[in-house]
Amino acid sequence: MEAKLMDRIKEQLVRHEGLRLKPDRWTVGKLTIGIGRNLDDCWISQSEAYVMLINDIMNCEKQLQSKFPDIYNNIIRANGINWYSGSSAVAATGLVISQSERIYAAHNSVEISSPSNQSYVASISGTRNIFRKNHFVNLDGGYSLNFINTEPDVTNRNLVEYNNIYASGTYLGKRSNTSYKEMSEMIPLFDSYNADLNPFFEDEYLRSNAPRLNNLGFYAGIDEDFFGNPRSDTAPDIGAHEYDIDSLDPLLAPMEGDYTIGVGGDYPTVSDFAVALAFRGINNPITADLSETNYNEQVNFDRIPGSGHDRVITIRKSPFIGAGNATTISYSAQTANDNYVLIFPTRKCLKN
Repeated sequence: MEAKLMDRIKEQLVRHEGLRLKPDRWTVGKLTIGIGRNLDDCWISQSEAYVMLINDIMNCEKQLQSKFPDIYNNIIRANGINWYSGSSAVAATGLVISQSERIYAAHNSVEISSPSNQSYVASISGTRNIFRKNHFVNLDGGYSLNFINTEPDVTNRNLVEYNNIYASGTYLGKRSNTSYKEMSEMIPLFDSYNADLNPFFEDEYLRSNAPRLNNLGFYAGIDEDFFGNPRSDTAPDIGAHEYDIDSLDPLLAPMEGDYTIGVGGDYPTVSDFAVALAFRGINNPITADLSETNYNEQVNFDRIPGSGHDRVITIRKSPFIGAGNATTISYSAQTANDNYVLIFPTRKCLKN
């Protein structure tokens, strides 16, 4: 039968018979399934049974992969200083899945703080591996994630989804010889959401209370966290620890509107304002007025949750400062290894 004729017949049968994905009694009392298959009079063939068996096996494999992580609830920290190198820094790595297959890593918290630009927090290669709901945090040199075979058109690809992939330096990730600065460049290669926010780890156990990372993503198959606390069965927290925040606390709510920076203002220093932006995030445009003429400090404007082309942060001289006076941010205690006043890892949504 020609392909065109076959397509026409299929189209007509679907239109007239309908599609049933579970057994159902038709109007004449016959048990049917699919597109008009009469199970009372026409059973399945041996070849159809084997096709169903193969599909069942593959579905079972997917369910097992999604429910039972191999590596979970771990806390990994490395600073690149080891016994062999003395006090000098070497490249540090955290969680590495190399040339492996079907390894599932979920709810791990990993932090690297080596100044070496060869350091990376996590790496995934091989096939059918999964990184899900992990913190991958680089606080110094290098980058956060080394990855390959994650693209949606790759057969037996690796999955990287609902992780927090953060780097305080220039680059977030690296694929082969290509480095990426922004999560927006990497998401098409993952075909899935991943965050890139500072988790503000509070202690050596890498506990976070960052409000914009709370309850982010879906259930990953782990019922308890590192300390044995129960996890949410719908939207557990990223990383090794489960936590809750007070949704009514105004100091945890996203920022918006007008603020004053200076003595007696909403934030005494520009650095305090920058930390609040990174911790709380924003949900509307912000204008910050500098109420003093001189600020002697170093300021790091980190990645800001919720910022975008329609949610811009404007920092300006206060209208109450006279027209003949300027506002200056400087830092008098710079060193050769600490020679900056302002740092903008990404300043797409900052205006001054």
